Amino acid sequence: WGDYWVEIYKKPEDEEEGRGWKSYVDDKMYLKDHMYPVLGALHLEEVREAHIALLFAGLKTKRGKQFSQSAKQKVYFSLRGLFASALKNHLCTEDPMADYPKPVVDPPETPVFKQSHMDAILNYLPQHPDGAKVALLLYSGARKGELCALAKTSVDRENRLFEIRRTNRKTKNGEVPKEKTKTRHIRV
Repeated sequence: WGDYWVEIYKKPEDEEEGRGWKSYVDDKMYLKDHMYPVLGALHLEEVREAHIALLFAGLKTKRGKQFSQSAKQKVYFSLRGLFASALKNHLCTEDPMADYPKPVVDPPETPVFKQSHMDAILNYLPQHPDGAKVALLLYSGARKGELCALAKTSVDRENRLFEIRRTNRKTKNGEVPKEKTKTRHIRV
């Protein structure tokens, strides 16, 4: 069922669909490298919460390191989707993931520049060919993809505003098409 689930429910129709494609590739890898070795010999109906706990306890990277909490969370959501669709398709009568706790992900500590580093960066910006872009990122909080997708018509010099309407993203082939994002205005 896992192979069928990933191909039918997870594979994006458009192979250039950035995050959807990445999720599909990750799910295939989680199935092959982690889920099948622990759960593969069992029928869906035989999988219990204890088997799921065993799977999570043994999650390791190819280098033998423990999975990060965020990677464990991705496996968790993959298993939730797999068993929910199996239940919906009457391949099992119980969902062993129903009461299994979601892995907690602690927010990463945000690194902050020391004042001396900020001063050095700001002093260097006028000399750098992309200094204005870096300054805009620093002062506005805009993301790199949003800045790259910024159009001249989105800049209001008189009111010192620019409007974020699109962002660039990388696809499987490395292209960076523009896509719509939540519109917001930033004062500089």
